[in-house]
Amino acid sequence: MKYLKYLPLAIISLVLGACTSDANVEVSDENGETNTSGGDFIAAYASDTSSLDPAGQNDLPSDQRRDVLYEGLFDLDENLNPKRAKELMKEAGYEDGLDLKIMTNDVPERIDIAILLQEQLKDIGINLSVEQLEWGTYLEAISNGEHDLFILGWPNSVGDPDQGLWPLFHSSMKGSGGNRAFFDNEEVDALLEEGRQESNEEKRAEIYQEIDKILVEEQPSIFIRQAASAHASRAEVGNLDPGHLGKPDFRTVTLEEQQ
Repeated sequence: MKYLKYLPLAIISLVLGACTSDANVEVSDENGETNTSGGDFIAAYASDTSSLDPAGQNDLPSDQRRDVLYEGLFDLDENLNPKRAKELMKEAGYEDGLDLKIMTNDVPERIDIAILLQEQLKDIGINLSVEQLEWGTYLEAISNGEHDLFILGWPNSVGDPDQGLWPLFHSSMKGSGGNRAFFDNEEVDALLEEGRQESNEEKRAEIYQEIDKILVEEQPSIFIRQAASAHASRAEVGNLDPGHLGKPDFRTVTLEEQQ
């Protein structure tokens, strides 16, 4: 999506995913090509991201935002444009409205987000029904592609971009493997495979930056929330840095004697 600033996706905390294998929204571009992720474009214009910030990260100075996401992510509210969203609805042939279903499990924050999206998308003619399922039933349903939209989180426990991108976006991982948006892009597949084989860190960074740009443009998922973690230590503990991944490295920690 060209109006978004460059967005690194190496760690994804919450995903609003669309099932692109059976999309309900289709938008034709200037070349007459059908874009089955058009619903993501519409939803992105119609959704107010400031309401999805329970941790208050938007209000923090940029040097205090302890996460790996590009700080420009917190300034996306300037792109809120319901008028443009309605224009896209009309271009897609849904001037009279559209019915969609969003699935989630019973995590309170996800239910709140689903209800918030339901309220906001109603303003542009999208009637969003919310279906809450038990965790096992939920995973089975979205792995089988029974959804229009779904809400899910994804951690990166090792800090490598492959762990955050391959399961979600490589075509071999469709369904229960992690790619529940059923995203299929040959260029992304090739880049992900190249990233696994490349040992030069600078070249790997370039590969994953290119993947990020494609994902921002193609919008198989909309990234709407990055969780914040709180860390506390006693006064005698020094050099404790949780890092961008929220995982403290204790190798540099010092302890001072208390008087």
